[in-house]
Amino acid sequence: MKTRVRQEERAVSHLANQDIEAWHPLFRRKGGREEALFPGYVFLAWRAEEQSHLWHRIRSTRGVSGFVSFGGCLAVIPAQLMAELKEREKNMGPRSLFKKGQEVLFKSGPFTSLYGIYLCEKGDERCQILLNFLNGQRQVSVPLACIK
Repeated sequence: MKTRVRQEERAVSHLANQDIEAWHPLFRRKGGREEALFPGYVFLAWRAEEQSHLWHRIRSTRGVSGFVSFGGCLAVIPAQLMAELKEREKNMGPRSLFKKGQEVLFKSGPFTSLYGIYLCEKGDERCQILLNFLNGQRQVSVPLACIK
């Protein structure tokens, strides 16, 4: 089903209040913010031919724009595909190559061959490393490509 712009959550919530199962897959960005995997779309566990009395109620739900159809027929997604999408949603999200506190080796750059402690990512291509250097600990921000 198609939703109004950025109203997937509202549509799912209002459909749930009507005991209609709806779902929209999310994924987590690196900043921790969740976003819709398919913006503007919500999936329904609903059989139109068996529950035609709900047609108008679903169509007039807040956040809903309309049904997705092709050639006058409602778009239907096989149950197995939906199950696979739900399983993949659990595994989606940013994955860091390193864990906080992990020892890393600089493979290039000014600190080549030195070891440090991985602290966190800083954007898409950089990370923060704790480095024992010059009789003290320093935090340095370096490209992810410089460490292993």
